[in-house]
Amino acid sequence: MTYSELTLRFDVIPTPHQSFRMGRNGISYTPKKVLDFKKDIAWELSTQLPNDFEIIKAGTPIVIEYLHYCFAYPVSMSKKKRLS
Repeated sequence: MTYSELTLRFDVIPTPHQSFRMGRNGISYTPKKVLDFKKDIAWELSTQLPNDFEIIKAGTPIVIEYLHYCFAYPVSMSKKKRLS
């Protein structure tokens, strides 16, 4: 079994979202903010994949060695807590 390494960098702000929302008229929709986030992720991925990229076969183990998130401090956090 051969293993290859693929490093991807997504320069987007993580956005939590629910799967859909319900409007007043009972019609479900996905908010624009969520759609834009998904489009940004898809674009970032498509620009980083090599031309000869092959989809991972079913049953192949995937290992993530390092995952890093950066979040801004919330506005409600005091300056004293941010500096400590």
